[in-house]
Amino acid sequence: MYKKRLKRVLISFKPIIFFDLPKFEIFMEKFGKIIYTKRALIIVGVGSLASARAARWIRTNIPGIHIPDHIIHRLEKADEQEAEAVNICVELVQKFREIEGVSGIHFMARSRAHIIFSIIKRSEILHKRQINSFYK
Repeated sequence: MYKKRLKRVLISFKPIIFFDLPKFEIFMEKFGKIIYTKRALIIVGVGSLASARAARWIRTNIPGIHIPDHIIHRLEKADEQEAEAVNICVELVQKFREIEGVSGIHFMARSRAHIIFSIIKRSEILHKRQINSFYK
Protein backbone atom coordinates (compact mmCIF):
# COMPACT_ATOMS: atom_id res chain seq x y z
CA MET A 1 0.00 0.00 0.00
CA TYR A 2 2.76 2.45 0.89
CA LYS A 3 4.64 1.59 -2.27
CA LYS A 4 1.63 2.63 -4.35
CA ARG A 5 1.45 5.91 -2.47
CA LEU A 6 5.16 6.54 -2.91
CA LYS A 7 4.81 6.05 -6.65
CA ARG A 8 2.25 8.84 -6.67
CA VAL A 9 4.47 11.32 -4.85
CA LEU A 10 5.22 14.23 -7.13
CA ILE A 11 8.36 16.30 -7.13
CA SER A 12 7.95 20.01 -7.71
CA PHE A 13 10.25 21.92 -10.02
CA LYS A 14 10.09 25.68 -9.61
CA PRO A 15 12.27 27.89 -11.75
CA ILE A 16 13.03 31.41 -10.59
CA ILE A 17 10.80 34.35 -11.50
CA PHE A 18 10.01 34.51 -15.21
CA PHE A 19 9.22 37.74 -17.04
CA ASP A 20 10.30 36.46 -20.45
CA LEU A 21 7.50 34.33 -21.91
CA PRO A 22 9.39 33.26 -25.08
CA LYS A 23 12.35 32.01 -23.01
CA PHE A 24 10.01 30.05 -20.75
CA GLU A 25 8.31 28.52 -23.80
CA ILE A 26 11.74 27.41 -25.08
CA PHE A 27 12.50 25.95 -21.65
CA MET A 28 9.22 24.03 -21.68
CA GLU A 29 9.80 22.75 -25.22
CA LYS A 30 13.22 21.39 -24.23
CA PHE A 31 12.58 20.16 -20.70
CA GLY A 32 8.88 20.36 -19.95
CA LYS A 33 7.89 17.00 -21.38
CA ILE A 34 10.85 15.28 -19.70
CA ILE A 35 10.02 16.79 -16.32
CA TYR A 36 6.29 16.21 -16.77
CA THR A 37 6.74 12.55 -17.73
CA LYS A 38 8.78 12.06 -14.56
CA ARG A 39 5.59 13.00 -12.71
CA ALA A 40 7.05 16.26 -11.47
CA LEU A 41 5.14 19.48 -11.04
CA ILE A 42 6.35 22.53 -12.91
CA ILE A 43 5.55 25.68 -10.96
CA VAL A 44 6.27 29.02 -12.65
CA GLY A 45 7.63 31.85 -10.51
CA VAL A 46 5.86 35.17 -11.10
CA GLY A 47 6.53 38.50 -9.41
CA SER A 48 5.23 42.01 -9.69
CA LEU A 49 7.63 44.86 -10.24
CA ALA A 50 7.31 48.21 -8.50
CA SER A 51 8.71 50.33 -11.33
CA ALA A 52 11.00 50.41 -14.37
CA ARG A 53 13.83 51.42 -12.05
CA ALA A 54 13.23 48.35 -9.88
CA ALA A 55 13.08 46.15 -12.99
CA ARG A 56 16.47 47.45 -14.17
CA TRP A 57 17.95 46.89 -10.70
CA ILE A 58 16.63 43.31 -10.56
CA ARG A 59 17.91 42.55 -14.05
CA THR A 60 21.37 43.88 -13.18
CA ASN A 61 21.76 42.58 -9.63
CA ILE A 62 19.89 39.28 -9.34
CA PRO A 63 21.51 36.45 -11.30
CA GLY A 64 19.23 34.32 -13.42
CA ILE A 65 16.34 36.75 -13.72
CA HIS A 66 15.92 38.18 -17.19
CA ILE A 67 13.54 41.07 -17.65
CA PRO A 68 13.16 41.87 -21.36
CA ASP A 69 13.64 45.41 -22.60
CA HIS A 70 10.05 45.59 -23.85
CA ILE A 71 8.73 45.14 -20.30
CA ILE A 72 10.98 47.88 -18.94
CA HIS A 73 9.98 50.21 -21.80
CA ARG A 74 6.32 49.45 -21.17
CA LEU A 75 6.76 50.38 -17.50
CA GLU A 76 8.65 53.58 -18.40
CA LYS A 77 5.82 54.73 -20.69
CA ALA A 78 3.10 54.08 -18.09
CA ASP A 79 1.60 56.93 -16.08
CA GLU A 80 1.26 54.59 -13.09
CA GLN A 81 4.14 52.12 -13.23
CA GLU A 82 2.95 49.93 -10.36
CA ALA A 83 -0.48 49.50 -11.96
CA GLU A 84 1.16 48.65 -15.29
CA ALA A 85 3.40 46.12 -13.53
CA VAL A 86 0.27 44.42 -12.19
CA ASN A 87 -1.20 44.39 -15.73
CA ILE A 88 1.98 42.77 -17.05
CA CYS A 89 1.91 40.16 -14.31
CA VAL A 90 -1.76 39.33 -14.95
CA GLU A 91 -1.03 38.89 -18.67
CA LEU A 92 1.95 36.62 -17.92
CA VAL A 93 -0.10 34.49 -15.51
CA GLN A 94 -2.83 34.04 -18.10
CA LYS A 95 -0.28 33.01 -20.74
CA PHE A 96 1.63 30.67 -18.41
CA ARG A 97 -1.64 28.89 -17.60
CA GLU A 98 -2.05 27.99 -21.28
CA ILE A 99 1.33 26.23 -21.52
CA GLU A 100 1.08 22.45 -21.35
CA GLY A 101 2.86 21.00 -18.35
CA VAL A 102 2.58 24.05 -16.09
CA SER A 103 1.02 22.81 -12.86
CA GLY A 104 0.86 26.04 -10.90
CA ILE A 105 2.17 29.50 -10.23
CA HIS A 106 4.28 30.72 -7.32
CA PHE A 107 3.61 34.40 -6.65
CA MET A 108 6.42 36.46 -5.18
CA ALA A 109 6.35 40.09 -4.12
CA ARG A 110 8.43 41.23 -1.21
CA SER A 111 6.26 43.22 1.22
CA ARG A 112 3.49 43.53 -1.37
CA ALA A 113 0.92 40.84 -0.59
CA HIS A 114 -1.92 43.19 -1.59
CA ILE A 115 -0.49 43.25 -5.13
CA ILE A 116 -0.45 39.46 -5.29
CA PHE A 117 -4.08 39.30 -4.20
CA SER A 118 -5.00 41.71 -7.01
CA ILE A 119 -3.08 39.64 -9.57
CA ILE A 120 -4.74 36.41 -8.45
CA LYS A 121 -8.19 37.98 -8.59
CA ARG A 122 -7.70 39.67 -11.97
CA SER A 123 -6.04 36.69 -13.65
CA GLU A 124 -9.03 34.52 -12.66
CA ILE A 125 -6.80 31.57 -11.80
CA LEU A 126 -9.14 30.57 -9.00
CA HIS A 127 -12.10 30.64 -11.39
CA LYS A 128 -15.30 30.87 -9.37
CA ARG A 129 -13.83 29.93 -6.01
CA GLN A 130 -14.60 32.33 -3.20
CA ILE A 131 -11.61 34.36 -2.10
CA ASN A 132 -11.45 35.34 1.54
CA SER A 133 -8.78 37.84 2.35
CA PHE A 134 -8.17 40.80 4.55
CA TYR A 135 -6.71 42.56 1.47
CA LYS A 136 -10.15 43.07 -0.10
